Amino acid sequence: MEKILDELSNLRLRHQQLLSQISEPQNQETIIELQFLIEEKVSAIKLLVTPNPKNKGVQTYPDNALHYLNQFPAVFIYTLKQRHLPELPWNFGVLWGVNHRINIVRESFIPPNIKSSALLLALLTATHQATKMGFKVLNIISSDSKLINNIVQSIPKMRNKGYAHNEEDFPSKTLERLDKIMMRNNIILYIKNHTISPTISSVHEQLTLSFQNTLKEKDAPK
Repeated sequence: MEKILDELSNLRLRHQQLLSQISEPQNQETIIELQFLIEEKVSAIKLLVTPNPKNKGVQTYPDNALHYLNQFPAVFIYTLKQRHLPELPWNFGVLWGVNHRINIVRESFIPPNIKSSALLLALLTATHQATKMGFKVLNIISSDSKLINNIVQSIPKMRNKGYAHNEEDFPSKTLERLDKIMMRNNIILYIKNHTISPTISSVHEQLTLSFQNTLKEKDAPK
């Protein structure tokens, strides 16, 4: 199983190297679609080789146990820009638990290069993972809960107005993709601030360190 996960990491690295070679402006839309396809398939494969959290006990598989809030699973979302330079991409994290095998920490690849884009991509990733695990209700935990709420609450308005007429900061095609996943799978998202309870706050603090350490490892000289 570990070898499979290592191969997936190598595949993603090679995929990013190839994309950097063809990243001309006229290819941007195709590149973004390819990025989405790769990320979705990699997440699906990781879930196939990871014990199903619905069927495995917390004590038996501590690294793959999920956190729950009001009887529904909770996922923790993070964004960070390592250095505040306009040309550097935002990073996002979708963390289900400390050392959880389906945790994802990536650079945001959707324009514009702003915090809202990274949050939207994290939200889309978490929702996609939740549907693959068979969940219909998901708690989204974040210190950016207000901004995430704005993103989610804009969906009905944009659906009625038409995504081609998007006047929001976040990208319309990605927002439409999130809308379709939620509609197709009848999934409900509850957006919660990380301070909602002492337990959630403690987990959020642990995962914040995990997210930051992962980014440091990515930036470390090879």
